[in-house]
Amino acid sequence: MKYFLSVFVIFVFYACQADYTKNAVILHAESLLNSSPDSSYSLLCSIQHPEKMTKADYAAWCYNYTFSQYKLYKEITSDSLIQYSINYYSNNRNFKYSGTSWYLLG
Repeated sequence: MKYFLSVFVIFVFYACQADYTKNAVILHAESLLNSSPDSSYSLLCSIQHPEKMTKADYAAWCYNYTFSQYKLYKEITSDSLIQYSINYYSNNRNFKYSGTSWYLLG
């Protein structure tokens, strides 16, 4: 029974994270977010036409772009990017990114 429960928990964890992103640039930018938010911001700004990416990649880009602006104390004048992230992660039940997106909206 313990084995089944462990496998189930691992499966649920990976199922929730599967719809995040596989874009290497976005993943690298996210890894730099805490230690070097300016580098993260630069990487995200270097992506041309992020709105043409897949929905998962675009939601991750919106999330990380807004989060890097927050970390750099930049004025966030529009909430449309983080709102896209909130809608995407709430609909896909990705609670880690949905919760942080709600925090960034506030």
